[in-house]
Amino acid sequence: MLLRSVSNTIKKLLDNGAITQKEFNREKGKILSDK
Repeated sequence: MLLRSVSNTIKKLLDNGAITQKEFNREKGKILSDK
């Protein structure tokens, strides 16, 4: 499932501190609104 793999990737980036929670939420919103 594409959404799951994207979300796992973003979680990894969050864990590494590569992106902030705000950026994560913005990207997640984009993904969800694309449906």
